Amino acid sequence: MPAVDPSTKITGMITFAISVIAFLRPNIEALYKKYYKKPKVEIICQDQAEVGFNLGGPFLICQMTFLAKNGDAVVSSVNCEITNLTTKEFLSFRSFLFVSNEFPPGPGIIAKPLFIESGKLVSQSIQFAAWDNFNRFKGLLEAMMPKVQRPDPATDPDFSLLIAAIDDVNRKEDFKTLNEITAAHIWKAGKYQVKLSLTCVGDCYSDEPTFEFDFPAEYADALSDAPINLIALTMGVPRYMESRTVTLK
Repeated sequence: MPAVDPSTKITGMITFAISVIAFLRPNIEALYKKYYKKPKVEIICQDQAEVGFNLGGPFLICQMTFLAKNGDAVVSSVNCEITNLTTKEFLSFRSFLFVSNEFPPGPGIIAKPLFIESGKLVSQSIQFAAWDNFNRFKGLLEAMMPKVQRPDPATDPDFSLLIAAIDDVNRKEDFKTLNEITAAHIWKAGKYQVKLSLTCVGDCYSDEPTFEFDFPAEYADALSDAPINLIALTMGVPRYMESRTVTLK
């Protein structure tokens, strides 16, 4: 068998390599455009979060820091998926961005897009909630108000008569305000998983960090009266709405 000329062998290898590169070029360009030319936003979350229940239903507040790479980025919303790993209940929360704790987000406040300059850190406290509960709860409470007399501190100093009237309204078959609001109250004892993701304006991609936290039975007990407290507050009864701080890990 005749010997192969080394130069011919090298030429063949180079030709083969060029052919492979030409074949893979579209995929290489696509990956480059996706991961190197588009801005990337990294999500850094503090290890503590606040869990509670209000007129928007169950909520989670996180202190988050964003870092943009490869260019400026505009974040239109931050999404939060919460799963109770014990009961398998699942919630998809929407973000309400706000800058200062002096002006916390309310159910009617729309989150403004967040501009992140490339290479800069931007920190935000973000409240996550299923705010479609707000209109539903508001309708229930407004329908209930005419059925319950407003509190009179002179004749009902401890509000026991008002609480009894609220309970009486909720016992009727035609109106189950407390039951409906309680059904949205998902904070039960167990382990929870939190998955965060971003929606950007224009080209942008981000990591999707996942955290877990434990919600002990004493926390669940402390929040168990949140639905009736919410109704009582709406009726004018001074009730304290509980929340708890959990550790993300």
